[in-house]
Amino acid sequence: MAAFFTRSTYCIVTGASGGLGRELAIQLSREWSATGSTIVLVSRNVSKLEETKEMIAKSSPVSVTIVPADLGDLACLSDTSSKILAGYSSEKYNQAAIFHNAGSLGDITTPTADQTDPAAIAQYLTANYTSMWILTTRFLSCIKTGPRFIMNMSSIVAKMPFGGGVVYASVKAARNVFLEGLTIEHPDVRMLSYSPGPCDTDMLLAVKNEAGFASTKAGTENLYRNNKVLTVAESINKLMDLIKEDKFKNAAMIDYFNRV
Repeated sequence: MAAFFTRSTYCIVTGASGGLGRELAIQLSREWSATGSTIVLVSRNVSKLEETKEMIAKSSPVSVTIVPADLGDLACLSDTSSKILAGYSSEKYNQAAIFHNAGSLGDITTPTADQTDPAAIAQYLTANYTSMWILTTRFLSCIKTGPRFIMNMSSIVAKMPFGGGVVYASVKAARNVFLEGLTIEHPDVRMLSYSPGPCDTDMLLAVKNEAGFASTKAGTENLYRNNKVLTVAESINKLMDLIKEDKFKNAAMIDYFNRV
């Protein structure tokens, strides 16, 4: 993918309203400044997406499309996918990419054995796994030729789960395996699962302040106390370098600190 940032690209970034997703969209837009690319920003929060769009405009002339969407709404996933992909044209773009960043922690206060509501688990799976599956398969069925790249924002917990976060860790692991399996059927599509490390985001703060499992809460507090928390810019810088170097095994999970 040495030429990845030199091609006109149709790029989708989910969860682009803040944190890692916003930083990702901004850095991607800078890399594609001179290519006639389009970045599609997806999130539930329209006002936050507008803020991201304004931030991009300050440093890059790329075209930005906003698609407000609740990826946890199963009934709307098909329509949402169509809206996200509506702007793609093989005549206009030389390649396509989708960055799956959207995600949520789930219930980190209730012990796993007490999380017995099927509807709650189903909704979590829709927002964090089914939506990724559908967006990816629609992406592949819509865009069949040319260079394509799929990135999954993973986590070290896919390999090292934490108390109170079993559903979160399970889904992260499942997303990794999903891409690993896809490479068998689509060896011509470049894929990567990236574990961004502990970043200064609302999600990490929620673990620090709300985790119901004592060791999880203490471990996260120690990260802050010992200045081990990364900025989102630091982590996304590493992701950009990985993409440019293009040395990773297809669908590999690469951690910021190379812990696995």
